[in-house]
Amino acid sequence: CGAGAALLHLPSLRGPFLFDDPKQVEAWRVTSLTETLGAGGFLHRGLSQASYLLNRALGGENPLGFHLVNLVLMAMAVTALFLLARTLMRPGWPKAFPFLCAGWFAAQPTSCESVDYVSGRPGLMALLFVLATAVWAAGRARGGRLDPAGAWKILAGTALGSLLAAGCKETGWMTPFLVAFSVFAADGRPLRLQTRVWALPIGIGVGAGILLAWIWIGPLVKTFTVGSR
Repeated sequence: CGAGAALLHLPSLRGPFLFDDPKQVEAWRVTSLTETLGAGGFLHRGLSQASYLLNRALGGENPLGFHLVNLVLMAMAVTALFLLARTLMRPGWPKAFPFLCAGWFAAQPTSCESVDYVSGRPGLMALLFVLATAVWAAGRARGGRLDPAGAWKILAGTALGSLLAAGCKETGWMTPFLVAFSVFAADGRPLRLQTRVWALPIGIGVGAGILLAWIWIGPLVKTFTVGSR
């Protein structure tokens, strides 16, 4: 699936910088890696910005290198979606289900934009971390194998995945929600049995998720409110 997605988006390698990309290139010239990954920088898409700086350090300002990284990220995201769909499959579902999910995502116009448009990379990186975390968590819970100790491990892994995804783009805070859905679906036991295992971890996870999301979203809301007055 990943190879198919790469072939589908291969023409993007010939593309130039588009839309906001030239402004981004100018910004990368005066930004250091330490500033990007520092406490303040990390809260503002630090990981995705750091990837741009590494891209520029290794390949200069040639658009090919930037598009190539986006292409690889897209292939990895499509593969992660395929693995997640396969993990969540139930007996009797068509075997083509994971392929259909991955193929549908790879062919979406918004997916094409993420590869063609270099500045679309933050969303791609965040999505990859979100899907990878969900695949890992669903694999641990598949078939009712989850116990309280495993639930706490998944909570810790989800916290890490959320942090990495949100360090790429604000939408990374959707990680706990996709993980919760994936784990419940992969477990397969009646909801009342799963609740006994998950009650405390889910309560802590949701509370922490809301708090951390506000750290990212709160300043944006405040800026918007002040600016609209």
